[in-house]
Amino acid sequence: MRGRLGRGTVTKRRRVRVATKNEKMLEQMKALKSMEVTCHLTRLDIGRIVVTFVRSQGFPAATEASNFTSDVPVDGTRRRGWAVPIRRRIFDAGCDPKAFGPNDCEKAKKVKDIADAAFKETR
Repeated sequence: MRGRLGRGTVTKRRRVRVATKNEKMLEQMKALKSMEVTCHLTRLDIGRIVVTFVRSQGFPAATEASNFTSDVPVDGTRRRGWAVPIRRRIFDAGCDPKAFGPNDCEKAKKVKDIADAAFKETR
């Protein structure tokens, strides 16, 4: 069995190296998660992201002042589903609204309320 030594088997030394790398990576990830990062987006920027999303949902005349009962007739259950795509768009823009979620969208009376909740959570 020449040439097979060490191939296909994991040596003890290699396992230790991999474990050490994984531990270092975990420490780095913990440090990154605990860092306070300020968001560069302004309230106006987040408002634009939210309004653009609402318009993409089939309401081209939506503005921040649009009311969910008359201007944008969407019930709370459907708005709950908007939280993830809105959060993803804000995250793609470079900020993380950590505690922004479905309840914020469901409780909103106007489009402005969603933008306010998202902005509050980026700070």
